[in-house]
Amino acid sequence: MDVDAAGRPLFSVHRLLILCAVVAGALALAGCGSDDDGSDEAADSARARSGPVPACEPASDALLRKIEAGLTVHGGGSLQTGYFTRSRDFDNVYMVAAEVQGPGLEDNGDVGVWSTNRTSATGLTYAVDPVAQKFSDWGDADEIAAAITVGDDGVARARKCADFS
Repeated sequence: MDVDAAGRPLFSVHRLLILCAVVAGALALAGCGSDDDGSDEAADSARARSGPVPACEPASDALLRKIEAGLTVHGGGSLQTGYFTRSRDFDNVYMVAAEVQGPGLEDNGDVGVWSTNRTSATGLTYAVDPVAQKFSDWGDADEIAAAITVGDDGVARARKCADFS
């Protein structure tokens, strides 16, 4: 058996060198596992939709009054039974649904959905669905850069919460 200058067997030094080379190679390969830099919007959206479903929460009076200020219901309109939920399709968008009341809108079912980036009534607000677009002068959400539509996450959920309250 061969020994090094210190009298240690050479086979253990060789094993140590081989083990170090294997570990170094494994670490180098681990860094090559993914080139995902988060820029793939489809993958980001799929990841966002796979998270837990945000619950509906009652909209504050301040938020409803803000949206109500943009209603265009002939004879005056108001909002009742408002709820919001966070959309999983966007980083910071909430869908707000509320029953629109006014002359000719006394029956239940006239629920409009608006989007906002703040639930504190200080954010940007846009009309998302046909009811909100017809009965308010808030800009159409599908015409802004984010292109928020009725098919986006949170719209149906917010509407359902307002419908069943």
